[in-house]
Amino acid sequence: MTARNPLIFLNGEIQGMDPANDYLKGKFNLGVRQDITVTSTVITVNGETSWVRIDATSTQTLNTINGGDDGDVILLVGKFGMSQVTMNKFGGNIFGGVSIVYTGASNMSLLFKAGSNWFEITGK
Repeated sequence: MTARNPLIFLNGEIQGMDPANDYLKGKFNLGVRQDITVTSTVITVNGETSWVRIDATSTQTLNTINGGDDGDVILLVGKFGMSQVTMNKFGGNIFGGVSIVYTGASNMSLLFKAGSNWFEITGK
């Protein structure tokens, strides 16, 4: 995995910091989408993307996300026409709020990784 430079807000803009601590203008970009089909209670994110589109061919429950690095933020988005996936906040490493049911592209969650756990920032 590649090292990631921290992001800060300065004068209302997102700024990236290079290794020499010089502030560089940057933009927030979710990167390349990773498509994952949920076939069990676990998915694995690759650590190189922040945008994950989940799909299912049958009703599934998701309660564990493997992969990623401490401090990562990912956006989970449902796929149009998918089968139902329930993100369960109990019994795995996903915490915060109530369980979310993904039934399509209008369902999404923003999650933050701390240690080995993922915490929901917001979701619908």
